[in-house]
Amino acid sequence: DMLESTYTSVLDDLAVTRATAQELNTLMANYRRTLKQYGLWDAAPSVWEAQVSGLAGHHAQIEADITQIDITLRRVELMMRAAQTRTGLLYNERQRLLTVLVALLGLALLVVLLVDTNPVLMVARLVALLLVAGSVWFGMRRWLGSGPPGTQPPTN
Repeated sequence: DMLESTYTSVLDDLAVTRATAQELNTLMANYRRTLKQYGLWDAAPSVWEAQVSGLAGHHAQIEADITQIDITLRRVELMMRAAQTRTGLLYNERQRLLTVLVALLGLALLVVLLVDTNPVLMVARLVALLLVAGSVWFGMRRWLGSGPPGTQPPTN
């Protein structure tokens, strides 16, 4: 969430900075044109050239800021992708672990059914295994309720 809000903030900064660079470019062009139009440029060209050079320096600084913002955006995008990949891998590992646990529980159930010769003891163990299986299933549904980002929890 923090990366996404940072990314949005940096995108907003980039849009504002690009708009500022465009406005400054237009201002420089209009400034030079107005000075030449009214004959002031010819009266003191070094003074006006220094003024326009100052504006050009500000424009260069803004362009450098745009480059820095672009680099920051790429870094944030890379961190977001890495975080999403890690989250997906952790979710898949959690599902794999639960699948193995359920398979082991099923195997234990089969062993109990095949080994016991006493029907009363077999039914008692079967009931205990069903209770354990039910609690594991309930726990698994709650645990898997928080899936990877962008997915809805399962509903039944």
